[in-house]
Formats: sequence, structure tokens, C-alpha cells
Amino acid sequence: GDKPVLLEIAMSRTSTLLLAALCSADALSIGSAPTITSRAAVAMGDKPANIPTKMKWVPFVSASEAQKGTAVAGFQYGLEIAVVTDTTGKQYAIANKLPPFGQPATFGTIGAGTITDPVTLSTWDLKTGKPIGAWCPAPPLIGPIIFNALSSPSPLTVFPCRKSGNKIEANVNVNAKAQFESGYWRGVLDAQGKTDGGYY
Repeated sequence: GDKPVLLEIAMSRTSTLLLAALCSADALSIGSAPTITSRAAVAMGDKPANIPTKMKWVPFVSASEAQKGTAVAGFQYGLEIAVVTDTTGKQYAIANKLPPFGQPATFGTIGAGTITDPVTLSTWDLKTGKPIGAWCPAPPLIGPIIFNALSSPSPLTVFPCRKSGNKIEANVNVNAKAQFESGYWRGVLDAQGKTDGGYY
């Protein structure tokens, strides 16, 4: 019948198209690759800017907000820092994201020198940032089995802190955001071929 003839015609057309595509691709690769020049290559350079680390005492919260048993967050220089005043009145500065899933420290349960994540019930030493006790003991079954499989015990990021006048200050790298973003934007631009003008 007609099926073998139609199959033969379809195969013949496919072979012809494939041969044409290969010939076109081969023709394009003959000779040297064109040189692309762009102002983007000159303006951006080959390496991200070398931004130095600059540590500075920065006020994050007012002293009146930092009451016993509280965690209060402040935002400066692109950094979100929680000032934690434990149940004894001692103050600590930590990143306002608790491992493993970034729960705000301001939602944590404050103890004497400790903070506990409200979801996983993981606990950390506020002075050292190290986890204390079982990692992700909650919620039942999910924490010990699934959360433990997805994450491993992680420390808090801690910063020196002090009271200065009516403010609580943390000693932070004020260039941290710029350092992070310089690598980020380089990666994005490089992935698009824009750091050397190759995209254009």
C-alpha cells in the first residue's frame, strides 16, 4: 500500500534536511572566528572590583527596645542584624536568619545565653553561635527524619555588640553587601556573555 512509499518519502526528506543542516554548520565553521569588540569589555574589565572589608560599629536598634528575653532586628548597610537580649539581660548580635531555613531570629525563643528556632526547635549558644543539643528535633517525624536529611547542624553568624548611648551597636563589615553583589553581578553578566562583550 501507500504506507511504505510515504515512509520512504519522509525518510528521504529528513535525510535531505539533516544533510543541509550539516553542510550549513560546516560552512559556518570555515575560517577564523570573528573578533568582537565592545565598550562593555573596556568598562567592566575582566575581574570584579576588589572591595576591601571595612569593619565598623553600626547602631542597629535603640537600647529601649532591647528588653530582657527579646530579639529586635535592625537593618543597616544591607545587613539585617538581630540584637538578642537574653533572660539575664546580656546582649548579643546575630544575623536575623536562623539555620536551617532562614526563620527570623526575632521569632525565636530566648533563654539564658541561647535562642531556639520556633519551627525546628534547634537551639544555639548566642556567644559562640554553635548549635546545642539535637538538630531539628521538631516537628515530630518531619524534623528528625526529613529536616535532618535536608540540612546539617549549622552555626549562627554572630557579631560583637555593645551599648553606645541609647543605641545597641554591632561591629559589622559595612562593605559586605557590595562584596557579595560584585560577585553576583559578575556571574550574571558573565553567564550572558556581557562581561567581555561576547554577547553583542
